[in-house]
Formats: sequence, structure tokens, C-alpha cells
Amino acid sequence: MGAEVGNGNGHRASLTVKNNPGRSDAGGSSASSPAGSPTIPCPTVSLIRYPDEKEKERTDQATNQNPRRTCSPSKFKDKKVLVMGLSSTAGDILPTTIPVAAAVHVSHRRGVLPFKRYLRGKPIDLYSTWRRRQMGQALARWAPGVARRVVDRAITGMARASFPFPLPLDNPAWGFEPFPSPSYALPASFELALPYIRDGSLGLLPGVRRFVGPKDIKFADGTVLDDVDSVILCTGYSADWALSAPFMETAGAGPPKQPRLYLNMFPPAYADSCVVQTHCLFGKNNGFNFGDVTAWAVGNLWRGTVTAPSHAAMEAQVDGHHAWLAARWDEDQHCDLSAVRQWEYQQWIHGAAGTSMENLG
Repeated sequence: MGAEVGNGNGHRASLTVKNNPGRSDAGGSSASSPAGSPTIPCPTVSLIRYPDEKEKERTDQATNQNPRRTCSPSKFKDKKVLVMGLSSTAGDILPTTIPVAAAVHVSHRRGVLPFKRYLRGKPIDLYSTWRRRQMGQALARWAPGVARRVVDRAITGMARASFPFPLPLDNPAWGFEPFPSPSYALPASFELALPYIRDGSLGLLPGVRRFVGPKDIKFADGTVLDDVDSVILCTGYSADWALSAPFMETAGAGPPKQPRLYLNMFPPAYADSCVVQTHCLFGKNNGFNFGDVTAWAVGNLWRGTVTAPSHAAMEAQVDGHHAWLAARWDEDQHCDLSAVRQWEYQQWIHGAAGTSMENLG
């Protein structure tokens, strides 16, 4: 779906909306993708052509690389702002934008499960101990249906318990439900924005349908928002494998074509010299916060400290992984196809990196 936005002086910018259901925007990412950090196609909105810099400045794009520089609150003083995407990135931007802007609205296309970073005074990550992870991974390997129900109930319960006030996820005005399975798509952290949602000072709107004027936006329910000064894109990042190296093989008939990568990292034919970083959701949360351990593992592999699997073994692992992804896609097309099978991914990463995590007990 596309539209053009003009400023009345002959200057126009093209708007492109890609509506692919395979990736949630709740993972806390922005609309532009860091180099070397690909994921699967996701709902993305981007202005793709600017006749001049003045027109480009009319739309501000939030990015994870430097959100403070890109979205300094002073840029939105006394302006009417639309934030697209209800994600962790939006959760960082909204609390500083709302106090200075004239009005702020959020547009999101689907449900989302909010959570707080702390539960009962402790970082929420501390509740996911090594032993609990091993138990969960074993359950996911041998009884995936049971594992999904257990994990979804546990994460939803922790999310609700983390807030000091009742969290009416079923409030139709909020549009939080139904949200994708937490086993298939990461929840979002925007707890500092929730008080503004509760008191009505932050307006929630459905997905954008199109721009209908230079500063007017129409939404999926027919609502038109007039005189919008700035649009901040927090709609997720995506991988365009068509832009990858020509030797990168892809395959898949059910879900969108996926790269043939051993552990979502190594092209089997070039595992001694090529690696794709951060394409490993659920390796440990998102793909970014496992980058240091991944780097240790890759370094040990390439210097010969760790023995690489045979080419045939890598190809077999890729086949099994793609079958696993296809099964998840058939069950829920909101699943993130950059996901890895934790039980094999973490076992290899920790073993190759030499972390000795298994000794924690």
C-alpha cells in the first residue's frame, strides 16, 4: 500500500507500507536496521523519497542506534506528534516527548503484552535462572505444545504482577488484546508510558491506512488525525535478504524464504570465513544482548580452538531448523522467523565460547 505526501509547493514524498505478518514490532526495535542485524520482514512504514532536506525533516524517525540524538524532546515542543508502533523503543521515547509536545498519539496494528523491567524489586531477567532455562529448553524440545502454554502463562502472569495497578489488557480502547504468544514474539517494555494511557493524555489509534494530505493521516478504522507535525517510526527492523551476498542461499515454501544458516549464523559452505550476527531471537531474548558471547564463540571457531561440524551436519541442522520454523509459522504467523532453537543454539554458543555456564548448577 502506498501514498504520497506533499507540502503544497510541489514537493512530495512517497509513503510505502509493507504489511507482512511475520514479525512483531513489540521486540523494541526501530524502523531502521543496524548493519549486520537482519531479521524477517515485518510491518514497516518508511518515507522513501525526499525532494529536499526540509521535507525530510518533517518526519522524524526513531532508531535504536541513537534515539537521544534522533528524537531529542526539544524537537517536538508544542507539536502534534504521532508515534507509529507500540514497542520498547516507543516506551523510551514517549515519556520524554509527552511533557513537551502539544499532543501525542500512538498508532499500533495489533495487540501487545507490556511488562516492567523490574518485578518485586529485582530485574525481571534474574527470574530466568540457568536451571530454569535448561528445564524450559528441554520442555520446548520434547513437548513444544506444553512448553508454549507454560511459558505463555508464566510470562503473562509476570507481566501482570509487575505493575502496581490492575492491567486491563482486555480494555478494547487500548487494543492490547489479543497479543501474540510470548513464546513466538517478544513482549514490549513501555511501563513509563502506561500512566499516560490510563489517564487519557496519550491517545491510542489503530494502524495507519494512508496519508490523506500534507499533515493529515487516516487510520484503519476511518479516523483522520489532522495537523500532524511529526511522525516517529518505531515499527521494527527487518532483513532484506535480497541485499545479501550472492552466495547466501535461501529456501522455504511456507513462511517467507529464509537464509540457510547453521544456527542462524554460518552459511554452511563458508562457515570458516562468514558469520551473520544477531539473527537469533530467543537465543537469549533478542539477538543483540548475546553479541559478546557470540563473538567469543566465533573467534574460537575460526582460530581452531573449537572443531567445526561437517558440512553435511550443518546442512542437516538447517533442514531441521527450517522445518521447525515452518511448523511455528503454520501455528501463528506473528512468530518471528529469526528465532533459533534454544536448546541447540545455547549449547553450542556456550560450549564454543567456553563460558562453563553448566557449572552454575
